[in-house]
Amino acid sequence: MSHGCQGKYLSYANDASTLTCPKPQISRIWENNVNLLVQDQKEMYGCINVGCCEQVKTIVSSRFSDMTVGCIVIAIFLTYFIINHQYMNKIASRY
Repeated sequence: MSHGCQGKYLSYANDASTLTCPKPQISRIWENNVNLLVQDQKEMYGCINVGCCEQVKTIVSSRFSDMTVGCIVIAIFLTYFIINHQYMNKIASRY
């Protein structure tokens, strides 16, 4: 990751039973199989670097916060435009 985390996995192995990390930290490495045919894909397992989890959580939550603020601003503008439209229809119907 470019945000300070050195690597997603601490160690790699072809068999999950040979890894020495705790079982909840063992994960299948799927990134190496992207855009490969099924017969070319390799089964590999790795120990997840738990130190990266907090950084990923921070990045994802900040992006959701930005999106939430954007949606609230859009909703306020939409409400304003609807009220303005109703007012203009009322004024136009008078004349």
